[in-house]
Amino acid sequence: MKIILSVFTIIFIILSTTFLIAEKTLQDFILEDIDGNRVKSTELLKKGPIILDFWATWCKPCTKELPELDKLHTKYDTLITVVCISIDKPKSMASAKAIIKSQQFSFVTLFDINKEVQNMLNIKLIPRTFIVNTDNTIVYEHTGYKKGDEVTLEEELNKLLNETSKQSPTSQVILPVDSLKPPPIIPVSFRDSINKITIRDSVNFLINTDNLIGKTPKFVIYDEEPIPIKKVFPEYPEGDLLIPDDKEPEVILQVEVFKDGSVGAVKVLGSLQSGPGGLDELAIQAMKQWKFIPAKNEGQPIAIWFSIPIKFSD
Repeated sequence: MKIILSVFTIIFIILSTTFLIAEKTLQDFILEDIDGNRVKSTELLKKGPIILDFWATWCKPCTKELPELDKLHTKYDTLITVVCISIDKPKSMASAKAIIKSQQFSFVTLFDINKEVQNMLNIKLIPRTFIVNTDNTIVYEHTGYKKGDEVTLEEELNKLLNETSKQSPTSQVILPVDSLKPPPIIPVSFRDSINKITIRDSVNFLINTDNLIGKTPKFVIYDEEPIPIKKVFPEYPEGDLLIPDDKEPEVILQVEVFKDGSVGAVKVLGSLQSGPGGLDELAIQAMKQWKFIPAKNEGQPIAIWFSIPIKFSD
């Protein structure tokens, strides 16, 4: 009887260990990229570790994180690959592509429209970020995004790269110079002052340009988004109008909102009907009549760009 119990105990331990290992391993997958090419995860891992991030156009923390991920992709270009996977539905793919192209992000963009990889990793909340080693082992994962999370992500990445370098002394793993420098020792009070100057004063300095249209920096830190207080919705033109079934009756706009709440430049991210007199143009004309409570950072009004869908009135 004891022998039988021991056998079952061993089997249980083996199965439990196998389950835990599987939970920490990324299975191979194939998804389409922004140009419609089929990309294999095994090919991406041949270069080195990957940072895997799941996002969507409707997720505000996700879109705030994308610029930081792009910086890491550029900084560690010879060592890793940053892969951002959109879980948007097929009807929103055009908007996702527009965001990536308009910001000129250089990381690899893939689309998981059937939720294959999302379900594989049991992702319920986004943004969800992983660091995956070349042997498919997930060495770090994090859910959500707030300013400063990218610092922790880079620290975890450097841990992996340094460990890889120790295990393969013959390989020449050259980390970016600034990542090897020890952090300066700064008193907490002084560091807080520097953060405030960096985030608030420098941003205000950059944006204090008396509403120069289109001159607002693309990446601005803010705590509160603009709040519309006056809305003007475009109307459908007279006559028959054919809208494809796979498109929502809305145009997604990238809007420049100044410190006084007025609207500056307006660009189309998700098109409904382009060309002179088209629905896109009508949406832009309507948006330029909107008025906002401006975005704020630490209580101070600032100018920013942000994305917003605009629907047509019936």
